Amino acid sequence: MSLILRKTKFKIQDISNMRLIVLVTFIAISFCIFAQNKDLEKANQYFENFNYSKAINLYKRLISEGENAYYATNQIAHAYQKMGESQQAVNWFNKVLEYPDFDYSVYFHLSRELQKLKEYDEAAENLEEYYKRSGKKLAIQAPTLASYIQELKNDSTRYEITPLAINTRFSEFGAVIYQDKLIFSTNRPLKSITKQEDVRTGMPFFNLFQADVLSLKTSGEATLFSKALQSKLNDGPICFEPDYQTIFITRNASKSANYASELDIFVSKRKDDEWSKNIQSLPIRKSGYSVAHPCLSKDGKLLFFASNMPGGFGGMDLYMCEKKDGFLSLPINLGPDINTIGNEVFPFISVDGILYFSSDGLPGLGGYDLFFSRNVNDQYVAPFNLGYPLNSAADDFSLTLSDDSKRGYFSSNRQGGKGEDDIYAISILKPLEYCHIKGMVTNADNSTPIDEAWVDIEDVNGMKKIRLKTDDHGQFTCFLKKDKKYLLLFRKKLFIDFKGGLIPEDMENFDELVVNIEMQEK
Repeated sequence: MSLILRKTKFKIQDISNMRLIVLVTFIAISFCIFAQNKDLEKANQYFENFNYSKAINLYKRLISEGENAYYATNQIAHAYQKMGESQQAVNWFNKVLEYPDFDYSVYFHLSRELQKLKEYDEAAENLEEYYKRSGKKLAIQAPTLASYIQELKNDSTRYEITPLAINTRFSEFGAVIYQDKLIFSTNRPLKSITKQEDVRTGMPFFNLFQADVLSLKTSGEATLFSKALQSKLNDGPICFEPDYQTIFITRNASKSANYASELDIFVSKRKDDEWSKNIQSLPIRKSGYSVAHPCLSKDGKLLFFASNMPGGFGGMDLYMCEKKDGFLSLPINLGPDINTIGNEVFPFISVDGILYFSSDGLPGLGGYDLFFSRNVNDQYVAPFNLGYPLNSAADDFSLTLSDDSKRGYFSSNRQGGKGEDDIYAISILKPLEYCHIKGMVTNADNSTPIDEAWVDIEDVNGMKKIRLKTDDHGQFTCFLKKDKKYLLLFRKKLFIDFKGGLIPEDMENFDELVVNIEMQEK
């Protein structure tokens, strides 16, 4: 049987019709691609302007159409993360992991959201996977992240925490001690004929309020701080010059509510008991980025702030400028010991120069945890978590302390509060202080360094266990709490075990202690 090929002869009219069909099809496809690109552009615009709900809806539409599915899925996960909906964020970050070429940073973000849900074991697994893939070192003094978190929770008698009566069902945060008053930022509604709301959240904008401090835990009625310092959008947090005659205010860079995503720091002077309406921005912000959360050192010479300007290590990083003769130096990033892939925000400098700040990138108990770092040789060293109950599974931030560092205020959205963010008074019963232990292990017979010797450190209550190894020079280093007693065990094959101890009296007067150990050969 022969195979017959059917041949068709097209008429001129048929060819014209085909061209029309091809043209219509091309236009339809082009229009579809254009519409999808417009949807993606619009979704990204919503996301950048904090309108996450609308962004999520458009990203979901793109996924249903099979376009930019990985990108849209990742954006949805981050949107839920920024909205504080941790369970939804976890669900969508897990969907991101189903794609073959996902970015390993997803493990980091998934870990943070799991911690907010108190799923600490699963959070630890994901964070350790992130550090494994990134090649970075997990900076904790514990065998595992889970044991580190347990240690933070166990050491729970250092602080007394009390919510303030000025809290409402709205948000209150950023408390600053100003003479005999407490200044803070809140989005509680103002008594006004015109009702102003943030179109992205449906909530009122933030204004600066004040309340008389009657005692650490009690205050008077909250009222508007200054009409002259009130903008149309968000105001706060703030800080003052040491003489209280100059105020630094975080507020929106733009005066338009449609472009309120960028923050800037503004300055006003006080004259004749009134704040000037002539408010100027500091010359440090780059267009398209934010600077926020100003804090001055107690001598007024250093300005600290948070920014997402280019050249950082993550989202928001901490920076410092030197103030001299009325001018500011170029911003200096505080470096990788402080800044992470996440966000570091709300810096505060105590009288003795300790840097306190909030981070969602360092290992902790929940979302944002509070940390502190000391300045050693003009460099802020690796920070320490301030522990429970100051930190919780929620966001804990915006710490400010009295001059004696024994009391202060911080903000949190933890369970049991009145509103989204509440202000809490804190009394520090037992200060958290660390001593830097620098040790060397040598051969007792010839004083040569012993490398790869095991160093086991355990506090007498069994709350903290550290296992270290000496380096090629026989050296080891760690940080120990000054008010704890520790047992130390040194082991090395062919050497007799050496046992020793450290007590608070050995460490209480020193920020650094040198320990030399001599081991006898068997």
